[in-house]
Amino acid sequence: MSLMPMLMSKEMNSMAITASQMIAYQKKQLGNGGSKYNRWIGFPQGTAWCATFQCYNFWQTGMKSEFNGGAKSGYCPTVDNWYKNHARHVSSIYNGRAGDIIFFDWSGKHQSRDHIGIILKKTSTGYTTLEGNTGGGSGRVMIRHRSFYYVCSIDRPRYAKATNVSNGTTGSKKLKVDGNWGKATTTRTQRVLGTVQDGVVSHQLISCRKYLKAANTSSWEFVKSSKIGSDVIKNIQKLVGTKRDGFAGKKTIKAMQKFLTKKKLYTGKINGYMGVETVKAWQKYINSKL
Repeated sequence: MSLMPMLMSKEMNSMAITASQMIAYQKKQLGNGGSKYNRWIGFPQGTAWCATFQCYNFWQTGMKSEFNGGAKSGYCPTVDNWYKNHARHVSSIYNGRAGDIIFFDWSGKHQSRDHIGIILKKTSTGYTTLEGNTGGGSGRVMIRHRSFYYVCSIDRPRYAKATNVSNGTTGSKKLKVDGNWGKATTTRTQRVLGTVQDGVVSHQLISCRKYLKAANTSSWEFVKSSKIGSDVIKNIQKLVGTKRDGFAGKKTIKAMQKFLTKKKLYTGKINGYMGVETVKAWQKYINSKL
């Protein structure tokens, strides 16, 4: 083997990311239209861009060799065929997992590959996915819920293996109870509550930042406005018995504090401010479920 292929192989391996990191990267583009992606690949504006969106993401994250072998493509059948020809195909449409590439046949016949997305999680009836060119009109990047009925094919890119994190670093399964809500606390919370484990509490409102004193911005994404919210916050809200809107505000923190008080993990004030003591109590609760 020549030196050049060896160097290229090492470069590809060093650039590999985990499935959770790929999902986190794509989530940052929620709400985008297709103009950016069609310009990138060189297609006329108005061209269907669901596959182009996925191609763009794999290129931008150093994973282009895992999407059509590194050749740009905006055509679903071409991409699916490449995966099948390179032993990346998942044998059953019921065996998908987070990070897999999923194709849909809108006729329900499981033959034509009309549309593409990436799987966020499996549900009892299908998959929660993130897709480009969806939602009508010229399309947007959106999170969707798709029935098994429409799933045509699933393929599995070769991602880097995820490592366990504790207090933001690799290590033990239990969280360090330090009152700092960073990536480790988010990831463990996502694991316990059954959402995608990407280490990010996404789409939180800047106007609520004052209530989230112990939220580490390495793990919390704050925006001026959003209609989406965070899946993990929605599941926290469900757990503590408050409105499921996906935004961590004063009412949500109060509900968490009441919940943790009942669990005899929190003895502080029920004031709606997520400080160090509230987070320590939450970390203890999550550790009890790991």
